[in-house]
Amino acid sequence: LYPKTLQYTDFAVMVQEEDFLVDPIGSLDKAIKLSKPQMEEKLECLRLMQRIESADQPDSLFVPAFAREVVETMKEKGLETGPISSSSLCNSRNNQATTSLQMPSTDAQMLSCLKQILLNKELPIISQSPIHSDGSPRTALNGKGQEVPFLGAQFAHHGDTGDYKRWNKSIQMARAQPMPQLQQGTEESPCIVLEIGAHREAKSSQGHIKNYPNCQYHAYEVIPQFAEELKDRWKSEPRMHVHPYGLAENEMEIKVDVEALNGVSTFVGDLKGGKKENTTITGQIKSFDFALSEIGQLYNRTADTVIPTLLDINCEGCEYNLLLQAKKHGFIERVPILLIGWHAYGNDGVGSRAWELCQVRAMLSETHEMVYGLGFGWERWVLRSG
Repeated sequence: LYPKTLQYTDFAVMVQEEDFLVDPIGSLDKAIKLSKPQMEEKLECLRLMQRIESADQPDSLFVPAFAREVVETMKEKGLETGPISSSSLCNSRNNQATTSLQMPSTDAQMLSCLKQILLNKELPIISQSPIHSDGSPRTALNGKGQEVPFLGAQFAHHGDTGDYKRWNKSIQMARAQPMPQLQQGTEESPCIVLEIGAHREAKSSQGHIKNYPNCQYHAYEVIPQFAEELKDRWKSEPRMHVHPYGLAENEMEIKVDVEALNGVSTFVGDLKGGKKENTTITGQIKSFDFALSEIGQLYNRTADTVIPTLLDINCEGCEYNLLLQAKKHGFIERVPILLIGWHAYGNDGVGSRAWELCQVRAMLSETHEMVYGLGFGWERWVLRSG
């Protein structure tokens, strides 16, 4: 579980199988002939291993070790991470076995966030039967996309584990408090609501428009046929503007397999388009500048003066890159309210997604305050005054 942090040879006495088969007694006798420094080193590493494995102890190192594995794995994949030492953690010559997995101070907020999410605070581990109600075995997908036996428990993220009650409650909690910023719009300077990942109905906007009728609403949907359905559904509502594209820092096209469009939501992160042209559809991604300029044209304003009042994001996994890129662009630092639905789809797994979620939280906390949040549920952020 922690190959970047500990090896069995760090804390165990190892005997090679071939040596044991040739000379069982001699190989064992040789293996246990350790010097005092060697024995002390293994004991220190054993203590380290126990602190890592014991997640419920006060001095547990479970989360730092877990975080380190995520960071090092992301580095191997060429993904950007915060600074963290990549040297061996159990090496008495460098006096690292007793450093409690020291992380740079810049990662202290990340570590706190990971603890909050992973240690049964925001993201509980829920049990499920290893068999379905009809008696057939329940399976899960491993990191390679292969079906394997289901072990009986998993992290409860989104509604995918059957934890819909928790997911739906987080939506209600994120929207529970009034949003006075949305009540300040005028005809000349309306409040502007952007729903990113509107799917077929723009359900978020359906609720907002009832409570905040003075706003102008913009629904963004990257799947062309869904965007057409949105246009038809909202054709009699002049306050709604449907945009048939997704948002990012730069323009691009994405290919989506048509089989991915049949569910209640569409995750495209790990999908590869089919080889035949009629098995895929093409979605358009437009830049933030393009989107803001398009909104500005409606009100005779330049793109740099367009400030969305509310950014409502439920884009099935695109929220990580979208928010980080929006920060790089700069416009998100002026948005008064953010509503974010987090997802843990994809081959990266919950660990990597938790790290990315915490990266975004750290970034947003520079300008906004989280007034409600649930890892892999919904969050609400409000721009800090002053």
